[in-house]
Amino acid sequence: MSDVLGNLSDEQKDWVTNTGFADILGFRMVWYTHKLGYNVVTAFNSEECCLDLKAGKVAITDQTVRSVLGLPMGSEGIKSKDEKERLILWGKQFQGCAGSEITPLMLSNRIMGNREADTDFKLNFLVLLYNFFFEGQQNRFLNRDVLRYAFDLDNCGRYNWCRLLIERMQVTHNYWAAEKKRYFTGSLPFLITTVIDAWTCLLNENEILRSDASPLRLFLNTETTFVFPIYNATHHYIICYNMKKPSWEIIDNRVQTTSFADMFGDLPFRLHDCFCDWISIYNLPKGEEIAKTNPRVVRLGWQTTENWIDCGVYVMRHMETYMGSLYRWSAGLRAEDVQDLLKKLRMIYCHKILTWSGNKYRQMIMRNVASFIKDKKAALRQL
Repeated sequence: MSDVLGNLSDEQKDWVTNTGFADILGFRMVWYTHKLGYNVVTAFNSEECCLDLKAGKVAITDQTVRSVLGLPMGSEGIKSKDEKERLILWGKQFQGCAGSEITPLMLSNRIMGNREADTDFKLNFLVLLYNFFFEGQQNRFLNRDVLRYAFDLDNCGRYNWCRLLIERMQVTHNYWAAEKKRYFTGSLPFLITTVIDAWTCLLNENEILRSDASPLRLFLNTETTFVFPIYNATHHYIICYNMKKPSWEIIDNRVQTTSFADMFGDLPFRLHDCFCDWISIYNLPKGEEIAKTNPRVVRLGWQTTENWIDCGVYVMRHMETYMGSLYRWSAGLRAEDVQDLLKKLRMIYCHKILTWSGNKYRQMIMRNVASFIKDKKAALRQL
């Protein structure tokens, strides 16, 4: 699957994006250990739809699948309709082979040998996607069930593929659990990624209990986004790196009206060199892909050409709401008549920082506020 995703033509990438599978384009999983896969499947509780781990239970919902894999979570369900026309059309590509005897390698070669986003490519892509992320076969051939479902080929985003994955995972797990000599054909990529991310969260929580003599460690999950707040002596903005879908983004409240060099100077490139050196030292996944990326200034509906004063508030709001994907991102901001909202955000952020449990002056501030309120009430009573 990784080889196919990495070799799609621009036309094919556009179709994958437009039909709703944009977040899949950045997925990379070359291999995983057999023991890890077995342990993860054993931990899955199909009745409660959760992972039973020693540290606790991790619930699996549609949103979990959406967050981990980026599959579309539309409002419409996917129903089986035994679409024989699609099965016949798909099978015509493989002359001399029965439709039920197509291997993943045969299909992968077929996809990579086609640079167009035609019907053959669309069907082939969905079959490979289904076998990798949803459900395979007990034998070495491809599962063609996705071709039997009723859905609009060019509007896959309308449908809840996350729910379909969970349903197939429960069915395949029950079949495997009844006789564990069988292969588990459900979504191992999803289960493995979920366990790793859950363990990452647990380790980060445990860092709170570390001794003063121990170094502070930050554990990164499989879809980490690095966010760097930047201050260049006159202006605040943020630089983001998405490790799941390698990208280097600059998020600024200003509309770009001049060249990149005039607006940002060489600071983004100096940061990029340092960041790439760091990910190389720790051998993070997709480090080489990050090193080859170019900066992209993100266009936002609330950018302005006039407000430079509130750039710090914009940065705080962007950091608070940006989750690593521009898809459906809404920071609750607008381009016009935003002053009242910015004033409100400034008050909210000041309150959060001043009353934060990690603020060593918190108790003093709280006492001073209580004293101020008491004096204010006493003054009002004397009026």
